[in-house]
Amino acid sequence: WVTLTGEAINASGTGGNNNIRLYLGNVRFENAVTFGKSQNYIGYTGHAQLAIGNGGSLTVNAECLRVGQKYSDQTPASGVVYLEQGGLITVKQGISVSNGRPGALWVEGGKLDVVDSIFYEGDSSEGYIRLDDGEISLRGGDAEASRFGASASYSSMHISGGTLGTKYSGSQDSERHVRFGYGANLAYDLYIDGGLLDLHNRRATFGYWDSGVAGKINLTVADDGKIVTRLPVVGVSGSGTVAINLLAGGVFEVNRGFSTYGNTTCTRYFNFDGGTFRAATYSGNTGGLDLSSMQGVVYPQGGTIEVPSGTSLVATPF
Repeated sequence: WVTLTGEAINASGTGGNNNIRLYLGNVRFENAVTFGKSQNYIGYTGHAQLAIGNGGSLTVNAECLRVGQKYSDQTPASGVVYLEQGGLITVKQGISVSNGRPGALWVEGGKLDVVDSIFYEGDSSEGYIRLDDGEISLRGGDAEASRFGASASYSSMHISGGTLGTKYSGSQDSERHVRFGYGANLAYDLYIDGGLLDLHNRRATFGYWDSGVAGKINLTVADDGKIVTRLPVVGVSGSGTVAINLLAGGVFEVNRGFSTYGNTTCTRYFNFDGGTFRAATYSGNTGGLDLSSMQGVVYPQGGTIEVPSGTSLVATPF
């Protein structure tokens, strides 16, 4: 590993060669580094790893940060970014994990601040996101562009601690989506066994596939894990399968019941084995909690559906 400490490094000039790219190898930032131009690649001609911690920071001011990028179709490149305690990553125009080659983001502490909210995972290769501690903050910009599990055959996210959350504000909050399983994606796993996936002011869409794509999504919430969303939209397009599994200790909190946007070509499962499904007491939650779009299975540890005062339970599959 090569460790950079001391003085800040700023590549934000106007010349054509002011980029910083990590083509291959292992580098650690314990100082302040700024990428100020386009084509910000981690992994380009081989395998590259970037670690940021101990007071180090990376600021990307132009274009997005691409973790896993290919030089050519014949290049076996890949990229990994580790964000550790005391580290900070600020990206002004988004981040793409596995943009053209396999990529991974592993957050063990610190903060990843995605200023304009655009976050791609698995855009054209296999992607992996792991959050053990710290924070991933999505704020501002175009929420519709954020997608996890895009065009690759398989991608996944594992949250065991910390928070991945939206910081949006404005009059259109309720109509914005964060998408899991998008386009030609064939398989996506979202596993939360600790920490919080906080989309309380956004719709979480599971299965936004292209027409005819039979993708599969598994969302599992267990132990101390929790997901909060205004409205889960399940199987909005395509012809795939979505399974939501609530295991012991896991909590899924929503403002309203599940929506399908009228799509009849997807299969949807809602499985209990000790977890809790909770309708929150947000304003506007007056239409009742409707789970009729889901097929349900209750395993031996059972489950809990919590409905607040003033909200009716319209229908369930159980």
